[in-house]
Amino acid sequence: MKTKNGEFVFGMGPGEKLQKACRRLPDGIDPREVIEWLAAGNNLRLVADVQISRSQIVPLTPPQEVFTLMIDYRKSFKEMVELGHYDDVNSNIFFEDRFRVKAPVGVKGIVEVEAKLFKFEGKYGCKMYSDQAKALIEEKAGWRISKTEHLLAFGAQHIEKLGYHMVVALDSPDLTFKLCIERDSKCSLDLNATAYDFDTFFLAFRPKIS
Repeated sequence: MKTKNGEFVFGMGPGEKLQKACRRLPDGIDPREVIEWLAAGNNLRLVADVQISRSQIVPLTPPQEVFTLMIDYRKSFKEMVELGHYDDVNSNIFFEDRFRVKAPVGVKGIVEVEAKLFKFEGKYGCKMYSDQAKALIEEKAGWRISKTEHLLAFGAQHIEKLGYHMVVALDSPDLTFKLCIERDSKCSLDLNATAYDFDTFFLAFRPKIS
């Protein structure tokens, strides 16, 4: 549970985190109900109030707006990581240059793209796999799954849009793990396997529309 601007924010994380969150619930909320709501695929915001009621519980949804990312292909992968607002960086991301950034053919400088966070809550239950999320994004006209450089630009330029969630770059050169940013008590640049909880965000991009 995270507290920000008078709100109690919950997401389905590891069991230990969920137990701690439930122990700190405001008066009037039954932890068993919260667990049931989360297990049913809901991501909930409990608005702090003296008399809190079930009617004050609303779904958390990803930002709907399209935003801009500036990708600087003159920078190395390491330099892009260093621009991000992270408390922790998994050192394994640097192993054998596994997430190297390759500029598109003919590109040497800064590229501006449009980006958006997608979430497919309840589409496949409480878990979603990379290929399922990829197919759903590609159904959206013009949108493509993000690459390493898009995620790192997001971490440097728009981390506040993430809230307390995970965002994943699905277009990864690593077949086993995907690069992700997870914002909890800390903001971490990490690796994640190819199955995700229902409240994961997927970053997508498209060419900048003039």
